[in-house]
Amino acid sequence: MDKTNETIETRYDVPNKSQSSSSSRRPTKQQQHNNFIANLRRFFKTQKYTKTLLTVFLASLTLIIMSLVALAIILPLVLQKQSLTTASCVLPYVRSSSTGNCVNILIDFNNCGADGNICLSNYTSCSGGLCSTVPVIQLTSYTSIWTGAINGPSDDDTFNMTLPFDIQVYTTTSSFIQLTTNGVICLSTCSDSWLETALPSSYFGAAVLPYWDDLFIDSKTWQGIYYASQGTTPTRTLVLEYYTSRYGSPSEYYHFQVKFFEATPGVVQFIYYDAFDTGASCTVGVQGSSSTQKIQYSFDQINSIQANLILTFYTSSGNYTSSNIG
Repeated sequence: MDKTNETIETRYDVPNKSQSSSSSRRPTKQQQHNNFIANLRRFFKTQKYTKTLLTVFLASLTLIIMSLVALAIILPLVLQKQSLTTASCVLPYVRSSSTGNCVNILIDFNNCGADGNICLSNYTSCSGGLCSTVPVIQLTSYTSIWTGAINGPSDDDTFNMTLPFDIQVYTTTSSFIQLTTNGVICLSTCSDSWLETALPSSYFGAAVLPYWDDLFIDSKTWQGIYYASQGTTPTRTLVLEYYTSRYGSPSEYYHFQVKFFEATPGVVQFIYYDAFDTGASCTVGVQGSSSTQKIQYSFDQINSIQANLILTFYTSSGNYTSSNIG
């Protein structure tokens, strides 16, 4: 072989960097910065979305909790109201179709004898379930000590009462009294005796006697003993109201009030609205003890007590005055 005529070609390929794949290219500093900013924005956007979801969740949870609390408060009240509405009324109470409340058909003017039976304007009261011209009690806001239509009849009974303020008769001061159905109010020793005597009486200690007689509270009627405290400290007035008949005579009415005054201790006032026998069989007055200190207005004296009479006793000075309502 003739080597002088042979040409040997050797090729070397040098890679062209400009033609290399972009995937193998190393990012520039500017690209790295841009990528960092883009990733940072995506991160905060994701965090903001997560925060929004968390806010919505917390708001919903708060609303659910508040609803449960409200339900826990309201549900017992609804159940209680439903219980009151559906509870049975015990005679003489019946459920009023207009108010839904239990009403006493023996004395309720708008439900006299039956639900919805309203007495006509020429009547003054409902008594025993019948529309009547018999007056009702004078107090419009009161507390019942005993009411015939609620508690039944009462004869020769004594009721205890704690007073809203101290009262005084002569030298006896007390915040506690006993009231007898026979028209006597005791600040100390008491008795349910129905047979009146002249004053002072050995049956009682310090006492006021607006109408000591054999009185009686009839059932199914407004007859009873009531009280109210009127005004504000230190000028309150304690009002005790008796509305009774006489034993064995249910249509003979005895109706009167007794007043004690916080600002004027030792003063007591009687106001009469009805007295069937006009005082023919009763004792009226005040006494400081069973043996001394007494002001006797009357004792078994006919025509001594008339409707609208006012008697005011001043136990500190031992005298009384009389006047009339109006």
